Parts: sequence; structure tokens; C-alpha cells
Amino acid sequence: MKLRLFLGSALLLIVSSCNYSANKKITDLFEGKESLIKSECFLSLEKDSVRTPYMFTCLKNELLFVDIHQESFLSEFDKNTGKWLRYSLLRGNGPNEYIHLSNMTSINDNLFVWDSGKSFIDILKLEDDTLIVSNHVYIGSDSCLVSAFQICPIDENYFVASGIIKNNRFVILDSEGRFYSSFGNYPFSKRSDDEEDYITQAFAHQGSIICSPDKKRLVAGNMMGDAISFFDISDLKSPKLCKEYDYVTPKYKILEKNSVAFDKECIIGFINLVASSQYCIGLYNGEKSSSSQYKNSFGGNKLLFFDWDGTPLSLIKLDMKYSCLAIDNENERLFLLGVDPESLEYRLDMIDLNQLSF
Repeated sequence: MKLRLFLGSALLLIVSSCNYSANKKITDLFEGKESLIKSECFLSLEKDSVRTPYMFTCLKNELLFVDIHQESFLSEFDKNTGKWLRYSLLRGNGPNEYIHLSNMTSINDNLFVWDSGKSFIDILKLEDDTLIVSNHVYIGSDSCLVSAFQICPIDENYFVASGIIKNNRFVILDSEGRFYSSFGNYPFSKRSDDEEDYITQAFAHQGSIICSPDKKRLVAGNMMGDAISFFDISDLKSPKLCKEYDYVTPKYKILEKNSVAFDKECIIGFINLVASSQYCIGLYNGEKSSSSQYKNSFGGNKLLFFDWDGTPLSLIKLDMKYSCLAIDNENERLFLLGVDPESLEYRLDMIDLNQLSF
């Protein structure tokens, strides 16, 4: 399926909104700070080599797409021309193969991947057009971390994991995958009448995690419900919550083995978070899951910009829904991947962050 690259320009149209109500939402934080983005032009990618991408990132001069229906997980493109370059990271159970990539991001010009199927982290270097593993870390279970759902790099020496964790929300692991510290509580826990099992909480509060090593911040956004949390990670032994917005509790039923089934009236929150040098950027939905109408319904059509202390800066409304984001910090560009609601083809849009002013 062909990808097209769109360039977005900001039309700074201030939109008025209602006053705060008893039932607040995160979008209420951006009253008087709203603007619109409209796509204007596009660049076609050279080869029909992306079938069902569900995640992507920038690495040096490349855009890397994780594809669920290819023999290799990665389809690599030139991030400036859209030219297809190569496939990499074979799918399979053998050595140097991958089962299911649950997270991928670039860090210090290296590629971080978390394979939840095999429960390991790889740090890969791009050398002579080839991704080479420089660090392979197995993530096991211990008395605190029972099972990791999501893992994000803080830097090349430390990682943060969410999942089934006793007594806390997150665990920090060292470069060999060993326990270093644990911290954090789930949103809404201070308002809960019943103390839920930590396994149920882990399933109910899955979402996106990002870190900014320069700003010493970690941010977690709930995918279901309406919550985002900002942590100060200056001291990795004892991270501290510095700001949290928790407005709408996830609605769900508890199933066997403490897993959950979300109610159709549950609010869809943050689809994806990315870190730029200046901003924490969230791809946000804000609708009830019962409003799903078409293939690309489980996505976000709003970008929420926060500074790294959690201050809301701007809400940008998009003209369609997108499934994930990637940041090009070298050129201050934000890429958005989604399915065109008319053609049903994947398309890649781009926003020049240098053109935005908050």
C-alpha cells in the first residue's frame, strides 16, 4: 500500500470553548489555546512496501516503519525523499529474529526495540546501511516486576517498564535488565473506594510512556480514560510525581485472571506520546469507544502540547485521525501516520514545529 507524505502548515485560528464544568476533561486545560492544522501538499514514497504499519520512528536520515504483515518487521525509507531503502529485522523464533515489537524509538542515534514476544531489549547501531545489535538485554520477572507490558529507554543505561508490578506503577531497570528502583501510583487510585488488585490496575491503565533525559522527565498517558502524569526522574532511585491530570476514570469489567474488558462508554485518551526538545506531544482522542465508525477510528485527531513541567501550551485540531507519531528532532519535524478516511490508504503527514508559536 502506498504511503504519501503531507506537509502541514499551522492555521492559527483561535477557537472559543466552554467554561470548566463539574466533569472536567484534559482538553479543558487548553481553553483559549486551540488552533487548527490543515494539510497542503504531499510527496509520494517510491515503493509500495508498507502494508500494515503500526509504529514508526526516525533514526538519523531514515524513517523506520514496523509492519505487522511483512516477513521483516522494519521497512526503511529516506526521511527527506521518501525513497525506500531496505527491509530489516526478520520475523521468527530463531536467533536474531523477532516475534512482536511493542516499542521502538531512537536514542543517541541508536535504535531501541522492545520485543515483548521474546521479552528482550535490543539496542542497534546503524552502520553501513545495516542495523547491528550492540546490546541485547533479557527482561525477566522478579519479586517486583511480574510481567513487563511496555518498556521505554531513559538513556542507554536505564529503562523504565510498566506492567504487572507489585506496589508501584513503574520499575526502572539497569543496562543488564536488573531491578534498580520502583515508583509511582496509578491515576485515580487516591479517589477509589475499593483497593483494586495490582494486576487489574496494570491492565486498566496501559498507555504510552516517554522520557526526556535532558529535561529529567518521564511522562505517561493513559490510553483508556483521561489521564496524563509527569514525573521528575533527576534521581532514578526515587522519581517524584511533579504534575498529574486525572479527570475521567476508565470504565471496564474485570474478567478472569484480573484482565479487563473496557466499556463502550469508556473514553479513549492518549494514543501516542513523543518527546521533542521543547515539548511533550500527545496524540489524543477524547471520544467514547462506542463512537468508532470506520477503520481508522481508534486514533487521535488532536495534538496536545505540554512543556516538560506539565504546563498545557496548545491544542491543535487535525483534519483526520492518526494512529501514531514520530519526531525528527534534528529538523524539528513531527510525523503523523494514519489512514485516509476516503481512499483508505496509509498516509504520512508532517508538521514543521519551527512554524508553531505558543
